[in-house]
Amino acid sequence: MTATLLLLLSSALAVDFHVDIVEPLPGMLVQHGSAIKLIADVSASAEFPPASVEMCIEVDRQPHGCLLLSHPGQPKISGLGIGRHSIGVSLRHVNGTALLAHPLPVTFFVERYEAVQLAQLGADMHELAILCGTDKGAGEHFFTKHYATYFAPLRLLPLRILEIGVRGGSSLQLWHAYFPNATIVGLDISLKNTNLHGLSNRVTVMECDQSDAGALQRVIDKVGGNFDIVIDDGGHTMQQQQVSLGFLLPHTKPGGMYIIEDLHTSKASFYERKLYNAGEVPSTLDVLFGLLNRDKVPAGSHLMPEQATYAEEHIDSINVHLRRSPEFASPRKAAGSLMAVMGKRLK
Repeated sequence: MTATLLLLLSSALAVDFHVDIVEPLPGMLVQHGSAIKLIADVSASAEFPPASVEMCIEVDRQPHGCLLLSHPGQPKISGLGIGRHSIGVSLRHVNGTALLAHPLPVTFFVERYEAVQLAQLGADMHELAILCGTDKGAGEHFFTKHYATYFAPLRLLPLRILEIGVRGGSSLQLWHAYFPNATIVGLDISLKNTNLHGLSNRVTVMECDQSDAGALQRVIDKVGGNFDIVIDDGGHTMQQQQVSLGFLLPHTKPGGMYIIEDLHTSKASFYERKLYNAGEVPSTLDVLFGLLNRDKVPAGSHLMPEQATYAEEHIDSINVHLRRSPEFASPRKAAGSLMAVMGKRLK
Protein backbone atom coordinates (compact mmCIF):
# COMPACT_ATOMS: atom_id res chain seq x y z
CA MET A 1 0.00 0.00 0.00
CA THR A 2 1.41 3.38 -0.97
CA ALA A 3 0.26 6.97 -0.84
CA THR A 4 0.21 8.23 -4.41
CA LEU A 5 -0.51 11.54 -6.10
CA LEU A 6 -0.58 12.22 -9.83
CA LEU A 7 -0.70 15.76 -11.20
CA LEU A 8 -0.91 16.62 -14.89
CA LEU A 9 0.81 19.94 -15.50
CA SER A 10 -0.35 22.41 -18.10
CA SER A 11 2.57 23.49 -20.27
CA ALA A 12 3.75 23.34 -23.83
CA LEU A 13 4.36 19.66 -23.20
CA ALA A 14 2.18 17.95 -20.62
CA VAL A 15 4.35 16.33 -17.97
CA ASP A 16 3.33 13.71 -15.42
CA PHE A 17 4.85 13.71 -11.96
CA HIS A 18 4.35 10.76 -9.62
CA VAL A 19 5.17 10.83 -5.92
CA ASP A 20 4.88 7.50 -4.11
CA ILE A 21 5.59 7.58 -0.38
CA VAL A 22 6.48 4.02 0.54
CA GLU A 23 7.83 4.44 4.06
CA PRO A 24 6.34 5.03 6.51
CA LEU A 25 3.13 3.42 5.28
CA PRO A 26 -0.23 4.98 6.17
CA GLY A 27 -1.14 4.04 9.72
CA MET A 28 2.36 2.79 10.47
CA LEU A 29 3.42 2.51 14.11
CA VAL A 30 6.71 4.09 15.08
CA GLN A 31 8.65 3.51 18.28
CA HIS A 32 9.02 6.59 20.44
CA GLY A 33 12.54 7.99 20.19
CA SER A 34 13.43 6.29 16.90
CA ALA A 35 14.25 8.17 13.70
CA ILE A 36 11.75 8.05 10.84
CA LYS A 37 13.22 7.18 7.45
CA LEU A 38 11.33 8.52 4.45
CA ILE A 39 11.67 6.79 1.10
CA ALA A 40 9.88 8.58 -1.73
CA ASP A 41 9.70 7.03 -5.20
CA VAL A 42 9.66 10.10 -7.45
CA SER A 43 9.76 10.11 -11.23
CA ALA A 44 10.34 13.13 -13.47
CA SER A 45 10.67 13.61 -17.22
CA ALA A 46 13.33 14.95 -19.56
CA GLU A 47 11.48 18.26 -19.75
CA PHE A 48 12.13 18.69 -16.03
CA PRO A 49 15.37 16.82 -15.32
CA PRO A 50 16.04 15.70 -11.74
CA ALA A 51 18.91 18.20 -11.38
CA SER A 52 16.45 21.09 -11.68
CA VAL A 53 13.78 19.76 -9.33
CA GLU A 54 13.84 19.34 -5.58
CA MET A 55 11.64 17.21 -3.37
CA CYS A 56 10.44 19.13 -0.31
CA ILE A 57 9.12 17.41 2.80
CA GLU A 58 6.67 18.70 5.38
CA VAL A 59 6.18 17.15 8.80
CA ASP A 60 2.92 18.08 10.52
CA ARG A 61 2.45 20.85 7.93
CA GLN A 62 5.79 22.42 8.80
CA PRO A 63 8.75 22.55 6.34
CA HIS A 64 11.36 19.94 7.11
CA GLY A 65 13.81 20.23 4.22
CA CYS A 66 14.40 19.78 0.48
CA LEU A 67 16.61 17.46 -1.58
CA LEU A 68 17.44 17.50 -5.28
CA LEU A 69 15.83 14.66 -7.18
CA SER A 70 19.27 13.90 -8.59
CA HIS A 71 20.31 12.95 -5.08
CA PRO A 72 17.14 12.30 -3.06
CA GLY A 73 18.77 10.15 -0.39
CA GLN A 74 16.71 8.89 2.51
CA PRO A 75 15.97 11.83 4.79
CA LYS A 76 15.53 11.06 8.48
CA ILE A 77 13.12 12.76 10.83
CA SER A 78 13.90 12.63 14.55
CA GLY A 79 12.51 13.91 17.82
CA LEU A 80 8.81 13.38 17.14
CA GLY A 81 6.60 13.27 20.20
CA ILE A 82 4.05 10.61 21.06
CA GLY A 83 0.88 10.93 19.00
CA ARG A 84 -0.26 11.16 15.39
CA HIS A 85 1.95 12.80 12.77
CA SER A 86 1.85 13.36 9.02
CA ILE A 87 4.36 13.58 6.19
CA GLY A 88 3.70 15.45 2.94
CA VAL A 89 5.83 15.82 -0.18
CA SER A 90 5.92 18.46 -2.91
CA LEU A 91 8.07 18.94 -6.00
CA ARG A 92 9.50 22.38 -6.81
CA HIS A 93 11.85 24.06 -9.23
CA VAL A 94 15.17 24.81 -7.57
CA ASN A 95 14.16 28.47 -7.87
CA GLY A 96 11.22 27.80 -5.56
CA THR A 97 8.41 27.59 -8.11
CA ALA A 98 5.99 24.86 -7.13
CA LEU A 99 5.55 22.09 -9.67
CA LEU A 100 3.47 19.67 -7.66
CA ALA A 101 0.89 20.29 -4.98
CA HIS A 102 1.07 18.42 -1.72
CA PRO A 103 -0.28 14.87 -1.83
CA LEU A 104 -2.60 13.61 0.87
CA PRO A 105 -0.19 13.28 3.81
CA VAL A 106 0.86 9.87 5.03
CA THR A 107 -0.10 9.58 8.69
CA PHE A 108 1.58 7.45 11.32
CA PHE A 109 1.40 7.10 15.07
CA VAL A 110 4.36 7.32 17.44
CA GLU A 111 3.83 5.00 20.43
CA ARG A 112 5.74 4.64 23.66
CA TYR A 113 7.37 1.25 23.93
CA GLU A 114 8.85 1.62 27.40
CA ALA A 115 7.05 -0.13 30.23
CA VAL A 116 4.74 1.89 32.44
CA GLN A 117 5.40 0.70 35.99
CA LEU A 118 2.75 0.01 38.57
CA ALA A 119 4.33 2.83 40.57
CA GLN A 120 2.22 5.02 38.32
CA LEU A 121 -0.94 3.69 39.99
CA GLY A 122 -1.57 7.09 41.49
CA ALA A 123 -1.93 8.54 38.00
CA ASP A 124 -5.41 8.92 36.58
CA MET A 125 -6.61 7.43 33.29
CA HIS A 126 -5.63 10.48 31.22
CA GLU A 127 -2.11 10.64 32.65
CA LEU A 128 -1.56 6.93 32.07
CA ALA A 129 -2.77 7.24 28.49
CA ILE A 130 -0.15 9.92 27.87
CA LEU A 131 2.56 7.83 29.54
CA CYS A 132 1.65 4.80 27.44
CA GLY A 133 1.28 6.74 24.19
CA THR A 134 -2.12 5.35 23.27
CA ASP A 135 -4.47 7.25 20.96
CA LYS A 136 -7.31 6.67 23.44
CA GLY A 137 -6.18 9.76 25.40
CA ALA A 138 -6.92 13.46 25.30
CA GLY A 139 -4.53 14.15 22.44
CA GLU A 140 -6.55 12.02 20.01
CA HIS A 141 -9.91 10.28 20.60
CA PHE A 142 -10.23 11.13 24.32
CA PHE A 143 -12.02 7.85 25.03
CA THR A 144 -10.30 7.95 28.43
CA LYS A 145 -12.80 10.61 29.49
CA HIS A 146 -15.51 7.95 29.41
CA TYR A 147 -13.32 5.04 30.47
CA ALA A 148 -12.41 6.92 33.64
CA THR A 149 -16.10 7.06 34.59
CA TYR A 150 -16.90 3.44 33.78
CA PHE A 151 -13.69 1.83 35.05
CA ALA A 152 -12.81 3.78 38.23
CA PRO A 153 -15.07 1.65 40.51
CA LEU A 154 -13.56 -1.53 39.01
CA ARG A 155 -9.89 -0.60 39.11
CA LEU A 156 -8.69 -2.96 41.85
CA LEU A 157 -10.94 -5.92 41.03
CA PRO A 158 -9.55 -9.19 39.57
CA LEU A 159 -11.17 -8.59 36.19
CA ARG A 160 -10.88 -10.50 32.95
CA ILE A 161 -10.39 -8.06 30.06
CA LEU A 162 -10.28 -8.79 26.32
CA GLU A 163 -9.11 -6.17 23.82
CA ILE A 164 -9.23 -6.63 20.05
CA GLY A 165 -6.67 -4.53 18.19
CA VAL A 166 -3.56 -4.02 20.33
CA ARG A 167 -1.30 -2.60 17.57
CA GLY A 168 2.06 -1.64 19.10
CA GLY A 169 1.02 -2.60 22.62
CA SER A 170 0.37 0.85 24.12
CA SER A 171 -3.20 0.04 25.16
CA LEU A 172 -1.98 -3.17 26.83
CA GLN A 173 0.44 -1.01 28.81
CA LEU A 174 -2.49 1.21 29.80
CA TRP A 175 -4.74 -1.62 31.01
CA HIS A 176 -1.83 -3.39 32.72
CA ALA A 177 -0.99 -0.26 34.72
CA TYR A 178 -4.56 0.85 35.40
CA PHE A 179 -5.93 -2.57 36.45
CA PRO A 180 -3.19 -4.09 38.70
CA ASN A 181 -5.18 -7.24 39.46
CA ALA A 182 -6.71 -7.89 36.04
CA THR A 183 -6.01 -10.69 33.58
CA ILE A 184 -5.74 -9.18 30.10
CA VAL A 185 -6.03 -10.87 26.70
CA GLY A 186 -4.99 -8.91 23.62
CA LEU A 187 -5.85 -9.92 20.06
CA ASP A 188 -4.59 -8.59 16.75
CA ILE A 189 -4.51 -9.85 13.20
CA SER A 190 -0.72 -9.41 13.36
CA LEU A 191 1.52 -9.13 16.41
CA LYS A 192 4.62 -8.27 14.38
CA ASN A 193 4.81 -4.73 15.81
CA THR A 194 3.40 -5.49 19.27
CA ASN A 195 5.85 -4.74 22.09
CA LEU A 196 5.25 -6.48 25.43
CA HIS A 197 8.27 -5.08 27.27
CA GLY A 198 7.64 -4.87 31.00
CA LEU A 199 4.24 -6.58 30.95
CA SER A 200 3.67 -9.40 33.43
CA ASN A 201 2.19 -12.84 32.85
CA ARG A 202 -1.19 -11.27 33.53
CA VAL A 203 -1.14 -10.34 29.83
CA THR A 204 -1.67 -12.87 27.03
CA VAL A 205 -1.62 -11.96 23.34
CA MET A 206 -2.79 -14.02 20.37
CA GLU A 207 -3.02 -13.45 16.65
CA CYS A 208 -6.63 -13.57 15.55
CA ASP A 209 -8.76 -12.39 12.64
CA GLN A 210 -11.77 -10.91 14.40
CA SER A 211 -13.98 -11.35 11.33
CA ASP A 212 -13.47 -15.14 11.55
CA ALA A 213 -15.73 -16.83 14.10
CA GLY A 214 -13.54 -19.94 13.95
CA ALA A 215 -10.48 -17.91 14.95
CA LEU A 216 -12.40 -16.31 17.81
CA GLN A 217 -13.48 -19.77 18.96
CA ARG A 218 -9.84 -20.88 19.07
CA VAL A 219 -9.11 -17.93 21.35
CA ILE A 220 -11.90 -18.94 23.71
CA ASP A 221 -10.73 -22.55 23.63
CA LYS A 222 -7.27 -21.44 24.75
CA VAL A 223 -7.94 -18.66 27.28
CA GLY A 224 -11.59 -19.17 28.19
CA GLY A 225 -14.37 -16.61 28.16
CA ASN A 226 -16.42 -14.99 30.90
CA PHE A 227 -14.88 -11.54 30.36
CA ASP A 228 -15.83 -8.58 32.51
CA ILE A 229 -14.84 -6.11 29.79
CA VAL A 230 -14.52 -6.60 26.03
CA ILE A 231 -13.07 -3.72 23.99
CA ASP A 232 -13.18 -3.78 20.19
CA ASP A 233 -10.48 -1.47 18.82
CA GLY A 234 -9.76 -3.70 15.84
CA GLY A 235 -10.15 -3.15 12.11
CA HIS A 236 -13.34 -1.04 12.36
CA THR A 237 -15.14 -2.62 9.37
CA MET A 238 -18.81 -3.48 9.75
CA GLN A 239 -18.03 -7.17 9.31
CA GLN A 240 -15.28 -7.16 11.93
CA GLN A 241 -17.29 -5.24 14.51
CA GLN A 242 -20.49 -7.22 14.04
CA VAL A 243 -18.97 -10.69 13.81
CA SER A 244 -17.01 -9.98 16.99
CA LEU A 245 -20.09 -8.63 18.79
CA GLY A 246 -22.23 -11.58 17.79
CA PHE A 247 -19.61 -14.12 18.85
CA LEU A 248 -18.14 -12.49 21.98
CA LEU A 249 -21.25 -11.07 23.65
CA PRO A 250 -22.17 -14.55 25.00
CA HIS A 251 -18.62 -14.76 26.40
CA THR A 252 -19.10 -11.48 28.31
CA LYS A 253 -20.14 -11.83 31.95
CA PRO A 254 -23.65 -10.86 33.02
CA GLY A 255 -23.29 -7.31 34.27
CA GLY A 256 -20.16 -6.87 32.15
CA MET A 257 -19.39 -4.31 29.45
CA TYR A 258 -18.93 -4.71 25.71
CA ILE A 259 -17.30 -1.65 24.12
CA ILE A 260 -16.85 -0.75 20.46
CA GLU A 261 -14.44 2.08 19.68
CA ASP A 262 -14.15 4.06 16.44
CA LEU A 263 -17.78 3.77 15.41
CA HIS A 264 -17.25 6.81 13.18
CA THR A 265 -16.59 4.31 10.37
CA SER A 266 -20.37 3.70 10.39
CA LYS A 267 -21.13 7.31 9.49
CA ALA A 268 -21.87 8.36 5.92
CA SER A 269 -19.65 11.41 6.42
CA PHE A 270 -16.58 9.24 6.92
CA TYR A 271 -14.69 9.51 3.65
CA GLU A 272 -13.49 5.89 3.56
CA ARG A 273 -16.85 4.37 4.37
CA LYS A 274 -16.89 2.07 1.34
CA LEU A 275 -13.72 0.43 2.62
CA TYR A 276 -15.45 -0.31 5.91
CA ASN A 277 -18.85 -1.36 4.59
CA ALA A 278 -18.18 -2.77 1.14
CA GLY A 279 -21.10 -5.19 1.43
CA GLU A 280 -23.65 -2.43 2.07
CA VAL A 281 -24.95 -4.26 5.15
CA PRO A 282 -26.50 -2.27 8.02
CA SER A 283 -23.77 -0.29 9.75
CA THR A 284 -22.77 -1.13 13.29
CA LEU A 285 -24.47 2.09 14.39
CA ASP A 286 -27.62 0.88 12.63
CA VAL A 287 -27.39 -2.34 14.64
CA LEU A 288 -27.03 -0.43 17.92
CA PHE A 289 -29.82 2.03 17.12
CA GLY A 290 -32.03 -0.91 16.14
CA LEU A 291 -31.46 -2.37 19.59
CA LEU A 292 -32.09 1.04 21.16
CA ASN A 293 -35.21 1.98 19.25
CA ARG A 294 -36.89 -1.36 18.56
CA ASP A 295 -34.96 -3.88 20.67
CA LYS A 296 -34.29 -5.51 17.32
CA VAL A 297 -31.14 -6.10 15.25
CA PRO A 298 -31.91 -4.90 11.68
CA ALA A 299 -32.09 -7.57 8.98
CA GLY A 300 -29.01 -8.14 6.85
CA SER A 301 -26.38 -7.58 9.56
CA HIS A 302 -23.36 -9.82 10.07
CA LEU A 303 -24.92 -11.29 13.22
CA MET A 304 -26.30 -14.80 12.82
CA PRO A 305 -30.04 -15.06 13.66
CA GLU A 306 -29.36 -16.75 17.00
CA GLN A 307 -26.70 -14.11 17.80
CA ALA A 308 -29.13 -11.31 16.99
CA THR A 309 -31.72 -12.85 19.29
CA TYR A 310 -29.12 -13.19 22.04
CA ALA A 311 -28.16 -9.52 21.68
CA GLU A 312 -31.80 -8.44 21.78
CA GLU A 313 -32.38 -10.42 24.97
CA HIS A 314 -29.13 -9.71 26.85
CA ILE A 315 -28.03 -6.12 26.13
CA ASP A 316 -29.32 -4.03 29.01
CA SER A 317 -27.96 -0.58 28.10
CA ILE A 318 -26.23 1.20 25.22
CA ASN A 319 -24.43 4.51 25.72
CA VAL A 320 -23.00 6.18 22.60
CA HIS A 321 -20.32 8.82 23.16
CA LEU A 322 -19.29 11.36 20.51
CA ARG A 323 -16.35 13.73 20.65
CA ARG A 324 -16.36 16.37 17.94
CA SER A 325 -13.02 17.42 16.53
CA PRO A 326 -12.30 21.15 16.71
CA GLU A 327 -11.04 20.89 13.12
CA PHE A 328 -13.41 20.07 10.28
CA ALA A 329 -10.91 20.21 7.44
CA SER A 330 -12.11 16.84 6.13
CA PRO A 331 -15.18 14.60 6.31
CA ARG A 332 -13.08 12.19 8.34
CA LYS A 333 -12.46 14.83 11.01
CA ALA A 334 -16.08 15.92 10.88
CA ALA A 335 -17.16 12.35 11.70
CA GLY A 336 -15.68 12.80 15.18
CA SER A 337 -14.53 10.12 17.62
CA LEU A 338 -17.39 7.78 18.41
CA MET A 339 -17.65 4.84 20.80
CA ALA A 340 -20.42 2.74 22.34
CA VAL A 341 -20.52 1.09 25.77
CA MET A 342 -23.00 -1.76 26.11
CA GLY A 343 -24.00 -3.24 29.43
CA LYS A 344 -25.03 -6.88 29.65
CA ARG A 345 -28.00 -7.88 31.79
CA LEU A 346 -27.28 -9.53 35.11
CA LYS A 347 -29.68 -12.38 34.35
